[in-house]
Amino acid sequence: MNRKLRNSRGETLIEVLCATLVAVLSVALLFAGITASAGIDQRARQTDRDHYAALTEAEEQTAAPAAQAELTVKNLTLGTDKKVQIDLYGGEGMYSYTRRPEAAP
Repeated sequence: MNRKLRNSRGETLIEVLCATLVAVLSVALLFAGITASAGIDQRARQTDRDHYAALTEAEEQTAAPAAQAELTVKNLTLGTDKKVQIDLYGGEGMYSYTRRPEAAP
């Protein structure tokens, strides 16, 4: 009987409980990471869809221009500037533009 009590070849209850706790926490962290990455992926896909919808709207130029503006084109080699009148299409920070027809003199 004394020999059996002095035998230390097995694991104690505390060691088994600690190992189980580490395993459970590892699995919980894994699932939390998967859940977080799925949420990030869903938001990224929605942002991507919104971006391309705005880009398509800007590129199609089907609606009336959102605004009129003046674009300055600089020739750094010659040191000259040219101002060009443009129409802006699109919105929500995504714009496309076309050159406005020049007024006849």
